[in-house]
Amino acid sequence: MAIVELHDRCPWCGARIDLTLDENAPEDDLLEECPHCGRPVDVQLRLDGNGCPVDVEIRRDDGSSG
Repeated sequence: MAIVELHDRCPWCGARIDLTLDENAPEDDLLEECPHCGRPVDVQLRLDGNGCPVDVEIRRDDGSSG
């Protein structure tokens, strides 16, 4: 199982978050919880035609980027 490591900042509290995503997951929004503030973080994994990750975007669950 291939995974994607994401290192970014929480769009709510600004703390560094490290997420591990399965690249075989659907190309839908995934809802993860910030380990620091506990608020929901919307993660969107975009895949190319071969199913390889090409972009990862995280944002607040209200749709804004923070």
